[in-house]
Amino acid sequence: TVGNRNLSDCVACPAGFYCPDEGMANWSVYACDAGFFCPAGMSVGSPAGYQCTLGHFCGGGNALPVACGPGLFQNETGQSVCKQCSPGLYCPGFSEQTRADGSLVCPAGYSCAAGSPSPIPCPPGFFSGYSGQGQCGSCPEGSFCQFYGMTVPLPCPPGYFCLVNSSSPQSCPFGTYNPFPSRTSCFFCVAGSFCSGLGLTAPVGRCRAGLVCESEGTLRRNLYDPSQGQPCSAGYYCTAGTSLPVACPAGTYCAGGNALPS
Repeated sequence: TVGNRNLSDCVACPAGFYCPDEGMANWSVYACDAGFFCPAGMSVGSPAGYQCTLGHFCGGGNALPVACGPGLFQNETGQSVCKQCSPGLYCPGFSEQTRADGSLVCPAGYSCAAGSPSPIPCPPGFFSGYSGQGQCGSCPEGSFCQFYGMTVPLPCPPGYFCLVNSSSPQSCPFGTYNPFPSRTSCFFCVAGSFCSGLGLTAPVGRCRAGLVCESEGTLRRNLYDPSQGQPCSAGYYCTAGTSLPVACPAGTYCAGGNALPS
């Protein structure tokens, strides 16, 4: 203003600015330097003790530091801009709940890529066993990861098999079985036996008498099929569970399909 008579007529330099010279008017003040903030009454643009604080930025002309927004943080003082949130951290925006720099550690069961404003749960087929991970790991073979946010894979149960990235165990198909946990494949049904169901932990039973089950993976015991079991050849007999026909002894005959010689 004009017409001032006393020192008391002068007013403090406005907040966000500094006044380095005597006799300055309000239109000639200077903006506070980037990386600093200036309360009212500052005479320098980089005032000691007023560096921009952690978790904030001061782009210039700041009366107070500005909090970093979502996906950003600042782990250094005196900065003019915020940084992108680092992998393994998430930055929801500076608050009383965050660390001083505005970040939080990604929890186990979640992933936090660069610039994450919030953690993302690992999807089925993946897991994260430790905190601070930028990405989820593949569920290992022999295990399955069924739910979102898993921290420990589950072992594949008997009767099933699990490949890498499995979200659920797969049943052993017809003609196979698996008695063990944490398997990546199933066993073919043993020769002389049949496996007629899904998810078996043991063969269902022995091949029916009069049939021969020479190949592994036999499905049924009483259905003629070259790949599943076929009638015993003439001149031979096949007891229950036969994988190799037995020649009829002298003095007997076997017309074919015999369980015992006649």
